[in-house]
Amino acid sequence: MARRNLFLGQLALERSLVSREQLAECLDEQASASAVRPLGRILVSRGLVTESQLTDLIDEQLRRNRPRSRYAATHRDDCRIGWLLLRAGRLTPQEVNEALRAQQDLAERGVVKKLGEILVDCGRLTPEEVREFLARQRKQRASRSKTRSRRR
Repeated sequence: MARRNLFLGQLALERSLVSREQLAECLDEQASASAVRPLGRILVSRGLVTESQLTDLIDEQLRRNRPRSRYAATHRDDCRIGWLLLRAGRLTPQEVNEALRAQQDLAERGVVKKLGEILVDCGRLTPEEVREFLARQRKQRASRSKTRSRRR
């Protein structure tokens, strides 16, 4: 609980809503309270943040704490297709990196988008080209899988 509260407090510090001293006092109050009292409630009760600011802080906290596992799994596959596009000479390293950066930016805002979708959206590839490279990617995976099973 304290770590999460420190994070909320850290966000309030980042946004210059409270000073370090004010935050320390609020955390001390929270620690000495007989019942559990959320840091955000203490900040509001002391007039340091408004309800609206607290809502914004909590939204930011949730956004930053959102699990990224879906993105991580997608990202591995997207790196593979990016590599295939580079090897085929279809895209430059700069184009692939720009698309991967755009993907990361979207993921940080909670939007999961495949690399192929981003490349189509920005006009670098057609949907047909994406399907073709995805088919190549599946073939490579299948051949690697067969090779591994033969070794066992």
